[in-house]
Amino acid sequence: MEELTRRRAKALVIDTMIAAAAGGILSYLWRKRSGKSDFTSEVAIPQLTMWGLELVQMKRRGRTIGHNIAGIRIESEHGEAAGSVQLLKRLLHRETLSQLLLLIQRSEYQIYKGTKFPHDVYAKTVVKAVDKK
Repeated sequence: MEELTRRRAKALVIDTMIAAAAGGILSYLWRKRSGKSDFTSEVAIPQLTMWGLELVQMKRRGRTIGHNIAGIRIESEHGEAAGSVQLLKRLLHRETLSQLLLLIQRSEYQIYKGTKFPHDVYAKTVVKAVDKK
């Protein structure tokens, strides 16, 4: 496994743990307010929390907490900061088709050495290693 791929996995685990904690708190508050456990509190709130945290952090700081700790940065293919539309396209593709495409066409993405996965190709983004701050 490439070093950059390891860093990406580390960032994903960190961001998922943070989002799970925040989503768990929001779900608890929703259940307490509504008095019942439903689809909204069990599925929608945690998922929307994860997506929302990622998008807000990426737009405000250019990286998530996990990216910062793992030492990676997401940019457009031209070296500029990724735009809002790019980030949203990347996120939605990653959550829907990316894993399946990576499983089926793994060899096609190995040439990128961890800098691009299917969702990066779709959104025209690239992941780069940076010094940890």
